[in-house]
Amino acid sequence: MIGVTFGDKHTWRDWGLKWLGCELPMPEPRTISVEVPGLDGVLDYTQALTNEACLANREIVLTFDRMDADLASWQRVYSQIAAACHGKKLRIILDTDPDYYYYGRVSLSASKESERVSQVVFTVDADPYKYELVSSGEDWLWDSFNFETGVIRDYKELSVSGSRTVTCIGVQRPVIPVFYCSAAMSVSFGGQSYQIYPKIDGSRIPEIVLQPGENTLTFTGDGTVTIDYRGSVL
Repeated sequence: MIGVTFGDKHTWRDWGLKWLGCELPMPEPRTISVEVPGLDGVLDYTQALTNEACLANREIVLTFDRMDADLASWQRVYSQIAAACHGKKLRIILDTDPDYYYYGRVSLSASKESERVSQVVFTVDADPYKYELVSSGEDWLWDSFNFETGVIRDYKELSVSGSRTVTCIGVQRPVIPVFYCSAAMSVSFGGQSYQIYPKIDGSRIPEIVLQPGENTLTFTGDGTVTIDYRGSVL
């Protein structure tokens, strides 16, 4: 039975919930416009700062029902679900879209109109984008990898001896990667060169923004480097 994973709990395997429906709206664009007297229409400043339209959170609604042995059984399981989910920010993975996760704060509600059947509704105040399950700096989960739509990013502990060029594949949302290196080295991007250093939390360079498609990075030095970022799409 397909279902949804909230954190480390699966709706069917852990709670016996049957998935009935999913409301998955697109996030609303956060627009900025100014009306000017004497000017037709409005001035749209939505993309003035970043050349991208910022998006608001989206509300995801997931509906389930459950066959209950009795009222006491329903109350016990409902309390278990609430303890695991209600009010918490969690990763949410749909079995129908296993390469990505949503992230947001979960609210729980339920109703019971008959002795044997109850309905449980999860409402998620979620980030606008869904995130790739595996980042470019993590080991691939081959069991769940989609060979038709997945992108393999082998950017972990790359060896650099003198110079090495890496082509990073960006997806829909631009992202600033984090560099983890074993020794100081330089990285060139877009005609500019920047220094990166060994740090526990890595080096983040605001000027290096990976755009959708191919992005070329050239490293100069000796050591290893990991390019860590997590793609996200609508």
